[in-house]
Amino acid sequence: MKKLSEKYVPLYRKYRPASFNEVVGQEVIVKTLGNAVSLNKIAHAYLFCGPRGTGKTSIARIFAKTLNCLNLKDTTPCGKCAHCLDMQNSISLDVIEIDAASNRKVEDARNLLEKVQFSPVLGKRKIYIIDEVHMLTTEAFNTLLKTLEEPPENLVFILATTESHKVLETIVSRCQKFDFKRITPKDIVNRLEEISKKENINIKKEALEFIARKSAGGLRDAIALLDQSSILAQEDQPVTKENISTLLGSISDDDLFETASIIAKKDAQSMLKYIKNILDKGNDPNQILKELTGYFRNLMLLSVCKTPDEGAAITELSEDICQKLMRQSKDFSTVEITQIIEKLSEHEKNLRNSTNPYVWLDVALISIASREDMTNLKNLTERIENLENNKTLISPQVTNKEPVIAKVRELPKVEEIKPPEITKPREIKEEPKSEPAENISMPDKEEIPTPEPEQEIDWQIFLNKVQTINMAVFALLRTHAKAISLNSKKIELAFKNDVFISKTKNKQQVLEATAKELFGTCPLINLRLLRDDDFKKKTVTEKAYTEESPITPANSTVAEKPGDTVEENEIAEELELTKTKIKAISVGNPEISDQTQSILELFSGKIIE
Repeated sequence: MKKLSEKYVPLYRKYRPASFNEVVGQEVIVKTLGNAVSLNKIAHAYLFCGPRGTGKTSIARIFAKTLNCLNLKDTTPCGKCAHCLDMQNSISLDVIEIDAASNRKVEDARNLLEKVQFSPVLGKRKIYIIDEVHMLTTEAFNTLLKTLEEPPENLVFILATTESHKVLETIVSRCQKFDFKRITPKDIVNRLEEISKKENINIKKEALEFIARKSAGGLRDAIALLDQSSILAQEDQPVTKENISTLLGSISDDDLFETASIIAKKDAQSMLKYIKNILDKGNDPNQILKELTGYFRNLMLLSVCKTPDEGAAITELSEDICQKLMRQSKDFSTVEITQIIEKLSEHEKNLRNSTNPYVWLDVALISIASREDMTNLKNLTERIENLENNKTLISPQVTNKEPVIAKVRELPKVEEIKPPEITKPREIKEEPKSEPAENISMPDKEEIPTPEPEQEIDWQIFLNKVQTINMAVFALLRTHAKAISLNSKKIELAFKNDVFISKTKNKQQVLEATAKELFGTCPLINLRLLRDDDFKKKTVTEKAYTEESPITPANSTVAEKPGDTVEENEIAEELELTKTKIKAISVGNPEISDQTQSILELFSGKIIE
């Protein structure tokens, strides 16, 4: 029994590590910092990131003590020099700890910069440990930037945070960053057993494993929970897992197992009764849903594991519990477990914001137990596959005793199709064979229409039809185009320049309309440049002038008819001379617009004539 005058020190402070050798679960970080001390490669700024209770502040203090120890042995502080004693009593003048949560303003950062200029008092270096550094404002961070990048000689900053994503990137880039991992349950249990022996705490190992699970990888939380549980310990009665579960207000493993069994059976009525029993034990509704979410998470992980050993490594549970949960996971499909976890998470949010959490707890567990709104994707996939394969399906929504079968539409049988009646012309086949073969009349057959031959027309006829539709296109074709082919299958025109091709393509609908009026259909229209071989072969244009045609070409000279007077001949000659001059102006000038070209062509003799 301790005397009342003795001061009680909580276990997490009493057993805080004093050297790198006592640190649990952070071997890589301890080795790196130890080598930095041995090789004298000390950076000016360090950033320690990780969950709570993983040793960030403890290692920062050990590192500071190691840097300033006057009698250092390898990487272990002596613990007897003036600096080590001041560190143990938290009165060191060279190691300053600052809580950024309460000193987060820009004025606090400026005061800090004024103090960092002073030299160390006793130790080799002046060290600033800033805890929860993510709480600093942006202005305070910017104030520290220049000092962090180029600090005074023998100055070291150690920044610690649980939320590294809130630290400015400009700060992170100026520090050596160390990520602290969660401590494994095995390491936590070993440390708790060691402390229990030193403190003479009578506690079962399964209780220590339960504490390790509840601490979520934080050794400080685990030691604090052990300290709280030690009050229940007696010499003849050890602390059990149930005692700790009651102390924390959490659901026992047996209650979680039974609740999951009821959910597997979809028994909403039994769920009502069991909810009442759980609440009567003093459990909080929020804690119940939180515990169930974690339980079904373990079920999901164990459903894909093959052995309890593999499951124990993933879920951090004992092999006995893993084996028990693996058997229960077979009552659910993996998709069903994920749907239950999603529902629990949704109801947990509603419960947090509700003024009556007990009602929402009933709604959550009863809806999950009935699971009417949860679709089994496996059955749905099977139904879709059966529909695609035209298989007989039984409708799942029918409540009658006799299932309704979805019938596949039957095709008519071949035997039921009657042959077509024989028409009269087919009776001719029955004529006597004595007649000669030439006189035998064959039955009527459907006449297959023979393809119409290609209809070719003269170039002048085509131009005259274009003239009635569009005068500008008429003038362009007459002056700059040469017809290579003009028939009902293909219209091929050759031009002297690309400019005239592009102009004609812009108004190709005129050519299509002309072809439809001449041929009744729209043939293939091909516009291209003139080639050398086009002058060797006889084109449609040449035919129009050599063969006799009732239509006089528009660019031909006026024939002198018998009976014309001398005055009429003079007028005709003057008209022909005018047309020749107009044609000389327009031909070969691509800069003339279509409208101007059409006007020139109008007065080339067509309208006047």
